[in-house]
Amino acid sequence: MRFAKYGPPPKQGLYDPKFEHDACGVAFIANFKGKKSNQILKDGLFMLCNLVHRGAVGADPQTGDGAGLLIQMPHEFMESVWGDKLPGVGNYSCGNVFLPKEEKPAAEMRKITEMAIQDASLEFLGWRDLKVDNSSLGEGSLSSEPLTSQILVGKGQVDEKDLELVLYRARKRAERLVAALLCDEEKEAFYINSLSAQTITYKGMFLSEQLGEYYEDLKSDLIKTAVALVHQRFSTNTFPAWKLAHPFRYIAHNGEFNTIEGNINMMKAREYLMDNDVLGEEGIDDLKPIIPHGLSDSASFDCGLELMLHTGRSLPHVMSMMVPEAWGSRKHMNIDRKSFYQYHANLMEPWDGPATIAATDGKQVCAILDRNGLRPARFCVTSDDRVIFASEAGTLPVAEKDIVYKSRLWPGKIIMIDMEKGTFEEDDAVKGAFINKQPYRKWLEDGMMELADLPDPIKPPVGHHKNLHQYQRTFGYTEEELKEYIVAMVTTGMDPVGSMGNDAALAVLSKNAKPLYHYFRQRFAQVTNPAVDPIREELVMGLSTYFGAAWNMFQEGEEYCRQVKIDQPILSNYELEKLAQADTEITKGCRLPILFDPEGGKEALRKALDNLFATAKKKIEEGYNAIILSDRDINSKEAPIPAILAVAGLHHYLIRNDRRGNVGIIVETGDARLVHDMAVLLGYGATAINPYLVFDTIRDLRDKNTLPHAHDANEDEFEDSCYVYDKNYIKAVNKGLMKIMSKMGISTVRSYKGAQIFELLGFSNELVDEFFTGTVSQVEGIGLDEIAKGSAMLHRAGFAPQPDTNRQLDWGGQHKWRPVGETHLMNPESIALMQHSLKTGKYDIFKQFTKKVDDQSFRLATLRGLLKFKSTKPSIPLNEVE
Repeated sequence: MRFAKYGPPPKQGLYDPKFEHDACGVAFIANFKGKKSNQILKDGLFMLCNLVHRGAVGADPQTGDGAGLLIQMPHEFMESVWGDKLPGVGNYSCGNVFLPKEEKPAAEMRKITEMAIQDASLEFLGWRDLKVDNSSLGEGSLSSEPLTSQILVGKGQVDEKDLELVLYRARKRAERLVAALLCDEEKEAFYINSLSAQTITYKGMFLSEQLGEYYEDLKSDLIKTAVALVHQRFSTNTFPAWKLAHPFRYIAHNGEFNTIEGNINMMKAREYLMDNDVLGEEGIDDLKPIIPHGLSDSASFDCGLELMLHTGRSLPHVMSMMVPEAWGSRKHMNIDRKSFYQYHANLMEPWDGPATIAATDGKQVCAILDRNGLRPARFCVTSDDRVIFASEAGTLPVAEKDIVYKSRLWPGKIIMIDMEKGTFEEDDAVKGAFINKQPYRKWLEDGMMELADLPDPIKPPVGHHKNLHQYQRTFGYTEEELKEYIVAMVTTGMDPVGSMGNDAALAVLSKNAKPLYHYFRQRFAQVTNPAVDPIREELVMGLSTYFGAAWNMFQEGEEYCRQVKIDQPILSNYELEKLAQADTEITKGCRLPILFDPEGGKEALRKALDNLFATAKKKIEEGYNAIILSDRDINSKEAPIPAILAVAGLHHYLIRNDRRGNVGIIVETGDARLVHDMAVLLGYGATAINPYLVFDTIRDLRDKNTLPHAHDANEDEFEDSCYVYDKNYIKAVNKGLMKIMSKMGISTVRSYKGAQIFELLGFSNELVDEFFTGTVSQVEGIGLDEIAKGSAMLHRAGFAPQPDTNRQLDWGGQHKWRPVGETHLMNPESIALMQHSLKTGKYDIFKQFTKKVDDQSFRLATLRGLLKFKSTKPSIPLNEVE
């Protein structure tokens, strides 16, 4: 495996840097009266040492995954090391910077950073290499150890109130220039830990007890601070790196943001809509990308929070936006609090997953817990004005008589220490300060519209298809899907559950043309949190989503909640028609066909997709914000483009072309019918789905007496029963979606949408890079050519002359073995051999069974069927195998 010298390894084999997640220990101690002391620093380091069990080491017991400390700027200490160079309090900033040890690239990075500082009208005052003692570090830490240098920056011509924003802009400019001008290995070593007038960070790839010994600065009694935020990292199934240690510039995090891919994508989608007077003429351009590529989930969250703090919102306000408490299902929640969350739900999806987050900007310290409360967080307030917070109790010994109050952080709740005001506040008091700051409730009442409130469509929904079987064959429906899935869903309102495991051939190896959904595998949470129980935890789950008005994270106002709220993502034909025909101040809908000429192959598919993307972009620029992708009008000359290819391709095309915004991508498709299909579409950016062919199929099943009903029902009763079956189907899909989300520790569709919680098996890298950007794909496979051929094969099956119009669909055999169905490893012959060997104890029969399963030369089913053992060394005796 290739290792980078200063950062995590580059993408290779089964490793991808996007897997970087943490499960860690976090703590802080703060004097809420703002009284600075060296004892706070010492107590913080002591607490860090007591979190050692929450960190991790590899084979080398002296190499930790990372530990760090964030404190207020220690002015007295800075005077002792910078002397006359140091301006007065508040007129300078110091930042610790990781640089490569090689002199030439380090000099280039220093020069670029100095240039960025001067371009921002700040004053560059000097560099200071920090004294370090690396004698306790293990080989792993030493091999990637950077040079840690401290930069001193004067405020120059910048007004003190604008200093933090200008420092932010200067740092982002330096990062962008280094990334553009230096090679990958060199720029990987460059990382500005902090650049602020308020705080400074010391961190690295340490065990918790190594941090205080490594940095000589931290041994000085002159360092005085009112807060010490510490963190011990456990890099779950991933590689540690110096820059990925916490704290970052504001936060320390314990847990995992499971929606990180979608959060990053949607933050990028918002960039072109961000504007604010406070940014001046330079605007947002200097700050892009808001979230640089290759960061961990925690570092990405920190970048998002940092931007939001420059919108004029307070630290607890921003944290409550990004990690909201569960509000959608809470009928008894205060209406103003609920309105606050609903307004901000229009602007930003939750960063969802199990999380405890502690953060400080040097003036306030906050801690917040995710809506499920899946990370422990304890705190106490002492008689000498200290607040001690940690992942668990006992990190700092305190006599019981000195504790005036102790508690835990509850799901979705926040605590705050305001060191300027000298106060410690809990959730109601903290949120009360900003919940009523704006008339959120009135804005929502005037600006937001429910889907049900949209005007009735002028034209009725399209009627049911007379040539239903033609459509079903074109979209690859099977008898197995009808009888084993759809019938069960419409009669029980439940997603049918089978046994664990699937021994059918992988889609990329199947001899049959498979829906593209079969190439996607759901991913599970990386860290050790339990799956959310969507029944027991119904209060924190949510299926509603929004689309409509343009986002502007820097502004607040009524115009930013002119949204359409959709209560659940599966739309009836009538609801879809309301959106398609909508032409109001809030939403305007249009249908775009997703069809191509099946005889034209890859070229025709490519041309149709390019036309679709360009047309959608033009429609958005004309003011349409409900883009409906429809394959309803297939015919003998035009085949459907697979819905997931159209949705994911458009989603990423619009992000790359700065037009994604808060546009609704709605899918009217015959392609999707099972819960997994819907999850894939939502995961790649669909706002809502109308599976019209399922609703037509329900009526057909009802006609054929496959579904229970009264045989002598009149027309009204018939339609009523179909309505019930439609509702049951939608209910089953909704339950299935919540079950899927819960396995990933995600609670809301708003977070799941666009989060790409999948691994691809059998798509070419070229296809993934363009249409499914950022998705994990370890094994290559089909491209547009094969997709076009598969769609053409199904289209021919649908529109070829059929001698018997009542001919059954193909059985399928995906879940149950059939003689002419899908290949299965466990088939009647292999099962008979296994049973016979077990009953008789004959080893030769058992070997026939294993050969039958292992030998896939006739019909491939698994990846291992493509492999052969190449024996170049003699076998190892069994008694020597550990």
